[in-house]
Amino acid sequence: MLRQDSGRDYRMVEKKNLTFLYSLVQGAYWMSFCCINGFASVYLRSLSYTNFEIGIIIAMGSLCGALAGMILSSLIDRRENISSKTFPLPLIVIQGLMSLILIILAKRDLLTAVIYVIYALICTALGSLLIKMYVDLNHQGHAVDYSISRGAGSFSYVIISVTMGRLLSSFSEKTLLYVGILVTVIEMILVIMISTYIKNDHQTIEGENGGSSMIEFIRRNRDYVMIIAGAILMFYAHCFVTNFMINVVSALGGNTGTVGYLTGFMAAVEIPVALLYSKLFSDHRKALKIASISMTFKALAVALAFSIPLLFMAFLLQAPSYALFVTCIVPYTEQSVAYEDSAKAQSLAFSTTTIASIIASILGGWMLDLTSVANCLYLAAAICLCGSLLIVYTLRKQERNG
Repeated sequence: MLRQDSGRDYRMVEKKNLTFLYSLVQGAYWMSFCCINGFASVYLRSLSYTNFEIGIIIAMGSLCGALAGMILSSLIDRRENISSKTFPLPLIVIQGLMSLILIILAKRDLLTAVIYVIYALICTALGSLLIKMYVDLNHQGHAVDYSISRGAGSFSYVIISVTMGRLLSSFSEKTLLYVGILVTVIEMILVIMISTYIKNDHQTIEGENGGSSMIEFIRRNRDYVMIIAGAILMFYAHCFVTNFMINVVSALGGNTGTVGYLTGFMAAVEIPVALLYSKLFSDHRKALKIASISMTFKALAVALAFSIPLLFMAFLLQAPSYALFVTCIVPYTEQSVAYEDSAKAQSLAFSTTTIASIIASILGGWMLDLTSVANCLYLAAAICLCGSLLIVYTLRKQERNG
């Protein structure tokens, strides 16, 4: 069932086209995400952590971030005096402080691991809160094209990943943290700017029903939750490769420079899909179906790649798979779930890669210490297939039910 408009009158709100500003916010966020999560294994390996320990650190950061995002999103849905602009700025400030502490510590011990978990936690939680900002801006009458903004995020990811790959080939891994601080400052300024356009919830949705509890939300949105479950399984392969990219490319003769170029290439092929999505697709279900099937083909292609050039070719499938899914899941969620539950729903959608990253970090890190990279990639492709089938089945069920 598609949600019905709440019927609120926002004619008194001065409407702005905020696509450009929100695109800058997304760009800064994904630069920060790249520094913190994209190169996490590179930085932690430089401190002599084992693959399993790296997996645990990344998993804990992802798990705590996903839980924090859901808790904060639930508060936004259920409390009239809390809005989507309440939490991002304080979290960004703490993120910057964590970078400074990591620069000072710079050694392999429990405290460094805990600080890095908090560092990754904040970055993960911010993602779902920024998407809630987009939902609120649209709901309050402003114009924001999410697909273009997501494209800007991918473009920024390309720039920072290639830049970091080059820098890490010449300087120490601590460079990641210095760049991370710079990006955090930019992100903070942009979030302050866009927050001025978001009205507090009690000013805009007074009189509407508050959000439901998570149990009630699941009961009312069973098909949506099934799609989220399928996406978690489907994203296992993607997260295994991104979390342990250095292991994958090293097995094929690459190095940290290769990680930067490959990460940038992956993000680059996402850009056309994000920019053209609104012109290519009006049916979000169809887009989800295509993306889900393509994810399995991409996972298998990566597993079969036996050289760096073939790995680059395999990641051409990033466009119709990962790029298409993360672009269409946001408007699909906005269309399918009631506004009063939008923060929880968008948090769940954003957390699919986070939860998959947790599983991939623990299981993948453990397996890498026991068997070859190739065997890990074949398992990842099999898990991805299970998730794709679940999503396609659920979408066809929705089509039959109207």
